[in-house]
Amino acid sequence: MVTLQPIPHLVLHSDISSNQRLPLVGNSCWTIGRSEDNTFVIRDRWISRNHAMLQWMETGEFYLIDLGSRNGTFVNGRRVSIPVTLQNGAGCDSIVTLTIIQHPIPSTPTINSNSPIACPGDNVTIATTPVTGATYVWTGPNGFTSSNPILNFQASASDSGTYSVTVFVNGCPSATSFTQLEITGWMELPSELFPNVITPNGDNVNDYLDLNTMFTTCVPYTFQLFNRWGNLVYEQDFNSPPFKGEDLNGNELSPGVYFYKLNYMQLEKNGFITILKD
Repeated sequence: MVTLQPIPHLVLHSDISSNQRLPLVGNSCWTIGRSEDNTFVIRDRWISRNHAMLQWMETGEFYLIDLGSRNGTFVNGRRVSIPVTLQNGAGCDSIVTLTIIQHPIPSTPTINSNSPIACPGDNVTIATTPVTGATYVWTGPNGFTSSNPILNFQASASDSGTYSVTVFVNGCPSATSFTQLEITGWMELPSELFPNVITPNGDNVNDYLDLNTMFTTCVPYTFQLFNRWGNLVYEQDFNSPPFKGEDLNGNELSPGVYFYKLNYMQLEKNGFITILKD
């Protein structure tokens, strides 16, 4: 009389490939994963390189061990976090079912913002569309980080720059999106932005000096221009037209060097402006 011994086998059910029947023979330990060094190689990006392991014990029991896979290993609908004993079917082949749960990659997030803003100190809103069950990883200038889908803050000059967000759903990351925060106005006037020559000759090139474009609405200022005798010949504030080489009465100023004084934020800047004409 010949007694046939049942051969244990592993049946892999996957959402993204056909079922596979794999015999558990010739060893006491079988590994499953995407890497070529596994006993059973599953070439699918949803499978971790080293996904799970089956261990046969001398008592005849099989243990299923998850190897830290990203998408998880499940037995009867429960994710395996510690070694789990698999039950044999009485009088039948031992069937172990390993379910690989596929989680789709989240869509690339869309970023909306109110950039550019006029001045340091203005409120900034940078937001991505909320996704159910998602977590968010924002990065930005000066080590900025956040986990909120919507960012609201008062921007300083150092906050201008690139912001990025990545969305995670079920541990799967989206592609990263980027946006720029631009501040168009200044609280301080860099010297390299302040011209020292104007040529009001009507050729539309360097014909005038308009401080409004430099300060926008950020701070009040007063710009005064004096001739070589110390007489005030022109004055501008935010409500005044730009300097076009004319005095307070609209008369053309003579070519030459003029002394200016610029007051803003309790600061004073002095220098010279040369008027040139063809």
